[in-house]
Amino acid sequence: MRIKLKFSKNTSKVPNNLEYVNSYIHKCLGFNNKYHNSKSDYCISRLEGGIITDGGRNLDFPNGGHIYVTSINNEFLNDIITGAINPLNKFFGFGMDFEEVEHMPEEIFYNGINHFKTTSMGFIIRKKTDGETNEWHTLNDEGFEQEVRNHLLRKLNKINLAFNLHLDLTGFDVVIPKHPSHKVVKRYSKRVENKVNICKLEIKTNKKVAEIIYNFGIGQSTGSGFGTVYTSHSSKLYRNDIQ
Repeated sequence: MRIKLKFSKNTSKVPNNLEYVNSYIHKCLGFNNKYHNSKSDYCISRLEGGIITDGGRNLDFPNGGHIYVTSINNEFLNDIITGAINPLNKFFGFGMDFEEVEHMPEEIFYNGINHFKTTSMGFIIRKKTDGETNEWHTLNDEGFEQEVRNHLLRKLNKINLAFNLHLDLTGFDVVIPKHPSHKVVKRYSKRVENKVNICKLEIKTNKKVAEIIYNFGIGQSTGSGFGTVYTSHSSKLYRNDIQ
């Protein structure tokens, strides 16, 4: 299930940094909440709907912004909503106020090929080049598709074990087709630069696994900002996402 937290336009520049989304979500849930540092069955996007300014350092939201929150845990979603509508949590920052919660339509999944798009697929794979330094592996690197496939299988196996979901991963496969809309962009978390991949994926699996991918995301972290995906047929609902 996915909800959309909607905010008013900003009145001052918004730093391109995920720490502000993390801070807001923790404020909604309550600091030291039971979800912190526990098994996470959710995925939270960055603040979407903005325009990058100042060479990527800041964002502008002339039409307002929004955060997608997806989970199989209805209690978690209800806690987010309860926190968001609390008048004490109205202020996101930079002149942006919480306005409303929108419940996103349920996605359609298939036994077979499911077509996904990413909002940001960063924080997924790092490769060591000298044994000491890590760097982001991107769409521009050889073997990226295979690494995404292996990463998702590892993640799904961990989810299967942690939540006892009885997932069938037989015949699982991932293809990232060439497409002119694919791009590698910069995202920041606590002022650390990350390279993330905006792309389409064709994932061969059953509809139960496809729904889990939608709910948990595909990033290395299921926390805020990385890994959020949506199915291609619902692209019109996401067309205002950040460029």
